[in-house]
Amino acid sequence: MARGAEGHGHAPRGWAERTGADGALSPHFVGGLVCGGQGMRTVKPFQLTIGQALGHVYLVIRQCKMVKRIMPGFPIYVAHQMRGDCENGSPKVKDESRYPSPKELAPTLLVDKIEIYERQVKGWFLEPATLLFDLVNFQASFVIIAICFSYLEGVEQYRQGKASNNRSFEFFSSSFKRIFGDNALDGDELKKLYKQGRCGLFHDGMTQSDVIADMELDVPITTVWNSQVCLVHFHPKLLLEHVAQDFDDYIMELREDLASDLSKNFDKMYDLTGSKRES
Repeated sequence: MARGAEGHGHAPRGWAERTGADGALSPHFVGGLVCGGQGMRTVKPFQLTIGQALGHVYLVIRQCKMVKRIMPGFPIYVAHQMRGDCENGSPKVKDESRYPSPKELAPTLLVDKIEIYERQVKGWFLEPATLLFDLVNFQASFVIIAICFSYLEGVEQYRQGKASNNRSFEFFSSSFKRIFGDNALDGDELKKLYKQGRCGLFHDGMTQSDVIADMELDVPITTVWNSQVCLVHFHPKLLLEHVAQDFDDYIMELREDLASDLSKNFDKMYDLTGSKRES
């Protein structure tokens, strides 16, 4: 079993490491972080062939459009140090950072969903990105911009209360303008950032040549002309700081008015239990 897993015990990330002689996956596989080891309840053992497991993962992905979902019999971490499980048919999340007395959260209550979402984004993305930059500085540039790109479209879906199906650039653009301002990039420049930056990273594994990390900037992102070519330069640390501030502002807005349209949109989309359908 892999070490360094969430919580106090050991847990595999994604696929289990061991397979049996017949090619079956070892027990404790689940499409997330599995809870097991000292101080945790072990998942009931079961066996899956590789083909069965792939089919299960496909169905989970099809059904879980937005977030990790709590599944009966499969305790998983839905956020950093927050373990989701079903007890007597009722979904629960325990905040294990409150050790030795974990705080119990109800993943169907809006106020608790906001707390889980905040820990998820900060604990698994924004805080590790900050630590990585502090450790390796410029070398972390493209990991950071990948995290920032994923945040833009993801948070916009929660804000609008609907999925970005076939409207990816629209959601990306709306989120970008809110965070960095209408004048940071013009329309064509923003399309270049989306195509060469966002799509380059997520589809090809790297930004294309017109999107460049630049530690000498005093703004998060701007354009620089090189001969006849317009290049998009970004400062990884400033970019991350603006995204982190936007997230803090969003969480504060949600908590300030649980009855607002913004909160209702989030409540509809952030579904940890499968009780609602995304639009």
